[in-house]
Amino acid sequence: MKFDALGKLAEGHLIAGVISRRKVSTMDKAEIAYYYAKASLDNEFKSFDSLDNKANKFLSLVTLGIGLVVSLVGWGFDKFIPLKTASSCITVFLIFVIIFFLSNAWFKLFKSIKVSDVPTIKLNDEVCKILVSPETDVLSEVIGTYSNLVKAHRETMSKKVELLESGYRYIALTAVAILILLFSIVVSQSIGVN
Repeated sequence: MKFDALGKLAEGHLIAGVISRRKVSTMDKAEIAYYYAKASLDNEFKSFDSLDNKANKFLSLVTLGIGLVVSLVGWGFDKFIPLKTASSCITVFLIFVIIFFLSNAWFKLFKSIKVSDVPTIKLNDEVCKILVSPETDVLSEVIGTYSNLVKAHRETMSKKVELLESGYRYIALTAVAILILLFSIVVSQSIGVN
């Protein structure tokens, strides 16, 4: 088998089927195990990048939303202040709720894209000595390293996903608050309350 074929096998998770259907040499098993572990780590990196891209897009959207709300508040502030009616009180309250939700969404999304302390493969003198040592099972060491890196990335990813989901919830709450605000404005305008 060639390295490219092994990489594709590992990425497609077909390794178990290949091993069970034919006799595989020890070197082939080592190559398969290495490429499987490498593909697993590469998938973690892709997921990490995908989450960062989503967070960046939503952060841009929320930033735009905050700017829009602040602009609209500045433009229509004199219509609602001083608070004379119940509808103006509700409107001002909802505007503050919207700003609160957007701000929380912004901070959650921003926190999710901050640089995370994710471990990487180390190649220092100590690692080199271990890998070249005749007593070392190099395959086990390398696969163990990949396994530890995948585990560390998954822990970091779970924190990132938690922050993104929290940001999404705040965005959804903002949308609901905007709908309620629009409804209250339409109702107050239709009954002639200023």
